[in-house]
Amino acid sequence: MRTVASLLIFAGLVVSCGDKPETGETGEAGPDWHMVAEQVGDVAFLAAWSAGSRLLVVGGDLGADDGHGDLVWIDGREACVEDRVVDQALWWVHGSAEDDWYAVGAAGTILHQTPTGRVDESVATEATLFGVWDDGGGTVWAVGGIVESNLGEIWRRQDGAWTQVAADLDGMMFKVWDEWFVGVSKSFRLVDDAFEEIETDMRMVTVRGRDTEDVWVVGGASSSQIAKWSAGTWTDQDTTYLGHPLNGIWTAPDETVWVAGNSGTMAYLDGSRWVIPDWPITYQHFHSVWAHDSDIWFLGGNILDAGENFGSIGVYSENDAQLTWSDCSE
Repeated sequence: MRTVASLLIFAGLVVSCGDKPETGETGEAGPDWHMVAEQVGDVAFLAAWSAGSRLLVVGGDLGADDGHGDLVWIDGREACVEDRVVDQALWWVHGSAEDDWYAVGAAGTILHQTPTGRVDESVATEATLFGVWDDGGGTVWAVGGIVESNLGEIWRRQDGAWTQVAADLDGMMFKVWDEWFVGVSKSFRLVDDAFEEIETDMRMVTVRGRDTEDVWVVGGASSSQIAKWSAGTWTDQDTTYLGHPLNGIWTAPDETVWVAGNSGTMAYLDGSRWVIPDWPITYQHFHSVWAHDSDIWFLGGNILDAGENFGSIGVYSENDAQLTWSDCSE
């Protein structure tokens, strides 16, 4: 049986969970942390996006033998699955309208939902596309890289066509938000249609902000890291008690910051302190976090562990009901 102070081995990396006080300024039991799905299906849940009144979750089988991507549509506490919509894992999703969105993934996979149907817009690359961003003004960005060589790529869609605008970057690119592009020890800002590199030694996994001068990144290799962009520089933020590397971030309009990470890490920044469950409600890894219908959704599964893939979903909500599952074709 694992405990909070145990040593966990993930992908050959030994990570110490550390000790956390059961009560105190940084801990909050509260009634609102819940797991609504744990170890379901055959894909890891990797990202979510609000498609109108529904939450759209994308994921994939991360194994080498049976890679495929699924879509999960969540309405309230009812979830239906579109199984095997593509033959590669889907890592991220974003769009500008309920009927106009992009899901990207392994081997250059790009699935474009249009008002008249879905279109395969996959690009010719061996890279996994880990992030996508639709600016709502006719430009879409996709970023990714090749894990084995740690080389990054950036793609841009304009006038209906995808073009590779950066290749063989010395570090994978993980995510794009607005004019920011982040990855392994690398960040860029788009200034006057040119990439301005901002120096960093942080493994930046996800970026999000409220405006171009209030931007946050999370990541880390063996422990959690958070940085904030303001006044022209990245400034490290306190991560006391967060522990594990972080994968997801959501910046709420009220200045609350939500984060998600490995080994069930889920927390929000309330003023100057991180609020976390008194005890982890799961040891499954979270890859992303998204706000929808007054709830905060944490998406993940066995994204680092060997074995059969499955998905797990946590929420911060007054509603503790479990998700009910169906096939979308039913």
